[in-house]
Amino acid sequence: MPIQYSAPGYDYVSIFGWSSATFDPNNIFGRVFRCSADPSAGSFTIPARVLMSLPDNPTVFGIGTGAIAVGGIKVLPFDAGGTDQNLIGYEDHTTQAGTDFN
Repeated sequence: MPIQYSAPGYDYVSIFGWSSATFDPNNIFGRVFRCSADPSAGSFTIPARVLMSLPDNPTVFGIGTGAIAVGGIKVLPFDAGGTDQNLIGYEDHTTQAGTDFN
């Protein structure tokens, strides 16, 4: 599954998604994946083996119950004293709900 993005100013691109095999809130089963990409590449293809590991997701009112989120990650160093390296990161994501991985 190809993903296109534009992430100027970020250190990494985060692509994650999930697929739920049930729509029963009392009995949730599903899988989650997360991939990282180079922001300057502008695109990333989620490997087929990752997508094939997701359970078939039901549709509700014709809309898939899976989702994909794509966002930029910015990593910032800081000094905590007494340690070699300290990093903190934050992420901004855009989510496309209703993804059907079937």
